[in-house]
Amino acid sequence: MKALPIVDALAVAFEEKTEQLRRYLAAERERWLAEQGKTA
Repeated sequence: MKALPIVDALAVAFEEKTEQLRRYLAAERERWLAEQGKTA
């Protein structure tokens, strides 16, 4: 049972990274759409 806290910590870190990546991709998509709107 000693491994569980490590697994939990990894899961939390992974979720945080995933959230950061999702926010980054959403911002990039908004920027891309804004660029597309300007050129269209």
